Amino acid sequence: MQDRVKVLCQNTATEVEVEMGITLGELLSRLDIKGQYPILAAYVNNRLKELNSRLFKPAVVRFIDITHFEGYRVYQRTISFILHKAVWDLYDNRKFYIRHSLGRGFYCEFDDDKPITDEEIEALRKRMQEIIASRYPIHRKRLQTKEINGIYEQFGFEDKIALLNTRPRLYSDIYSMDDIVGYFYGALAPSTSYIHLYDLKPYYNGIYIAVPCRTAPDTLESQVAQDKMFDVFQEYKHWVDVMGVSTV
Repeated sequence: MQDRVKVLCQNTATEVEVEMGITLGELLSRLDIKGQYPILAAYVNNRLKELNSRLFKPAVVRFIDITHFEGYRVYQRTISFILHKAVWDLYDNRKFYIRHSLGRGFYCEFDDDKPITDEEIEALRKRMQEIIASRYPIHRKRLQTKEINGIYEQFGFEDKIALLNTRPRLYSDIYSMDDIVGYFYGALAPSTSYIHLYDLKPYYNGIYIAVPCRTAPDTLESQVAQDKMFDVFQEYKHWVDVMGVSTV
């Protein structure tokens, strides 16, 4: 007989007994949780976990969606990974960076500093929509850091290697989606299908990617004009480029 564990779901205020090793996503499918927006992740004993994480011991679980602060960040990270893949599919010969947050969205640009064209933005938007429609699963795997560095080297991701080297560890996590990999500081959604709303807009030499408002997820956040802050960042980027320091 398979071992079983008890789980208290705070969303429904019920306790269930499930087989050991069940994923949070499988547990979610058995619970009657009513919500307007898709569940993106869960807290397990007060620690944020992805929906493909497994339960091996008794736990208190609380599922969260985009309206929760951490669920919102899961959404942001997932949309940035989708954009990362779209750029890889269309412009794999150019380096692309998400430079910094802008309002509730992100400012992104190619490292050649050439202004992005309307045609390129439209191509990226179309490819992102195809990636979302493809429902690509997003997987997280823990490997030895030196092995992950080897994978990043194959992709030419020197910035990610440099980032890992700032936090020397024997093991690190790597995310994969179809034919691309990435590194993130927190949880992502189980697949690309969890993204329901976004937009790309030209901004300075790059792109502003707009994401939904956390308190009104059917509405995109307004673009915030932050010219002074942007000018300060550009000056900072100029000096770190001169000094040979990565801005990522």
